[in-house]
Amino acid sequence: MATIYDMADDIVAAINAGGLDVTATRGYLVDYDLPDLTTTRVTVIPLEEKRERESRDCINRLVRYNVFIGKKLADGDGTTVIDNAEVDALVKLASDIAILLEGTALPTTNNQPIAIKREVISYDALADHRLFACALTVTYLFYENL
Repeated sequence: MATIYDMADDIVAAINAGGLDVTATRGYLVDYDLPDLTTTRVTVIPLEEKRERESRDCINRLVRYNVFIGKKLADGDGTTVIDNAEVDALVKLASDIAILLEGTALPTTNNQPIAIKREVISYDALADHRLFACALTVTYLFYENL
């Protein structure tokens, strides 16, 4: 039986093998200092696992992960104006990761996600710290025989 952590490692491996210009890691917290975010960071975080009895000999498992994407934006000309092109590229990266995961079955479970939701970009972080921070919530549902 695949653990929630095995599946997180599968997600990391899929992102890293997906031909995107990022390196994903697995973690439990998004705990970066702003100077550390000069390059784009992608962190896969296990969120929850629900197990429910489907029948006498079968359970269903609902497993959720956050895929955090963060980067400190360039200072530009020193004004508070955010470079739309830089943010657009990061939003596209989030979409590319979602599309990649939608089409990838995890090796440990042979399941594809049933839902991927892009969380709202943290506009306070963007305005106050020039930090792009968003998360994809990726949900898997699968059945296991007991």
